Amino acid sequence: MLLIIDTTGRLLAFGLYDEPAGPVFRHVEDAPMRQVERLFPALTETLARHRIDRTAITRVAAITGPGSYTGIRAGLAAILGLALALDVPALGIGGLEALAQAAGDHGLKPPFLVALPVGRGRYAARLVLSCPLPPAANEQDVAWVEAHRLRDVARGHPLVLAAEAEEDTQPPADLRLPIAARLDAAAQLLWEAEPADRPAKPLYLRPVQIGPAGRS
Repeated sequence: MLLIIDTTGRLLAFGLYDEPAGPVFRHVEDAPMRQVERLFPALTETLARHRIDRTAITRVAAITGPGSYTGIRAGLAAILGLALALDVPALGIGGLEALAQAAGDHGLKPPFLVALPVGRGRYAARLVLSCPLPPAANEQDVAWVEAHRLRDVARGHPLVLAAEAEEDTQPPADLRLPIAARLDAAAQLLWEAEPADRPAKPLYLRPVQIGPAGRS
């Protein structure tokens, strides 16, 4: 079984899959700043409720970014620890790639713009010209965009947003996809992937700050 974790935004989300499009369960909770605290208790509780032993997990994966630095590190640390404890491979996948795949699964044809909230009224966005995206594209042509400018950046193409945007005011979108749909899409892409092709490494689209944060 494949376990996928996403702690890159304000939500704590994970799903367990016994086939590419077949979730055994998904768990989603609003846990801003508490993903690290809640992840393992929630995972333990959910496995117990479904009467699944953790040794049934044969590979683990995390959404690697973009998103919160702390959230990205928390998810990756969790799956690397699980991979070591269970002696299973660890994989990673970008959130924009999963969002693009989910849009394709919902029948949307490229080109379209996908965007994930990264806080302070901004989104990480990229134009999708083919689906699925090649894994190497996760770090290419990604723009940090103010919410009110997303339509301009889309240039007339459909706009696809994560449904749980952090901002109070969200721009109008052609398609909003919940995190469950993105987990399902990630499962399809990761099911038979080689760990070497999907390394569990952070996707930071900006340099990590050390010390007091400066003005952005």
